[in-house]
Amino acid sequence: MSFQRYLDEMRSLRQPGLGNLVLLEQVGSTNRLARRISEEGLEEGVCPDRSWIVAHEQTQGRGRQGRSWVSPPGAGVYATLILPLSEFQASAPSAEEAPPLTTLPLLTAVAICQAVDNRCDLAPCRLQWPNDLIVDRAKLGGVLIEILGTDDERIALVGFGVNYLAEATSDLDRSTSGLCSHCSQPPSLAELTWELLSAVNRELSHFGDTSRAIAGYQKLSAHRPGERLRCRIGERHVEGLFKGFDERGFLRLEVAGEERLLAAGEVSEP
Repeated sequence: MSFQRYLDEMRSLRQPGLGNLVLLEQVGSTNRLARRISEEGLEEGVCPDRSWIVAHEQTQGRGRQGRSWVSPPGAGVYATLILPLSEFQASAPSAEEAPPLTTLPLLTAVAICQAVDNRCDLAPCRLQWPNDLIVDRAKLGGVLIEILGTDDERIALVGFGVNYLAEATSDLDRSTSGLCSHCSQPPSLAELTWELLSAVNRELSHFGDTSRAIAGYQKLSAHRPGERLRCRIGERHVEGLFKGFDERGFLRLEVAGEERLLAAGEVSEP
């Protein structure tokens, strides 16, 4: 799909209530641009409004652990939400009772996975810890969240990429796939974009609801109790039996008869 066609269809399908939307033909990285906008605003004492940055193509897309995320034109949805956390803190009785940030990546991953799964009628889409979308053991997308600012004003950059076409090689370290390969009636790229943005917007209205976040994530998890997992933490690997997730979304892994909680890392082998 050409950028002009994508732009025209995005305009015709525009949905209200999602905040500002910037649609670019090409950008290095939506997350980097969102960071630059946010940092410049904070330096001037102005917090940016909730805004989406969506690109038709990324030339320097970023994945987790510094990996490259190849983002060809029209081959996927590449987006970042600039989310001022003051939106949620304002309703909290005190700073100590502010919604926990741990719900943010969980709710975001659940929203995107549900939206993709609703379209993938040939094979289910599931979540591989901590935030990869997997269909038929191949990676279809992922989430990358960054927090910046001070205690007085913090901003979350909620970035994600979802492959639309199979030729979009999102993560150079593993096999990948595209949504169209798993749909009997694929949506257009613009339809998929709006569906994903809307899903994230709806789910983030529950920001801070830990029980909902954990239950939703557990339901869509690709891992089953007792399954042996191999997790990469930096340069180290840990193997054990999957025991579920705790109330913060940490991975519970039984290693040599003892339970370990993993707050960061990734399952290196599905």
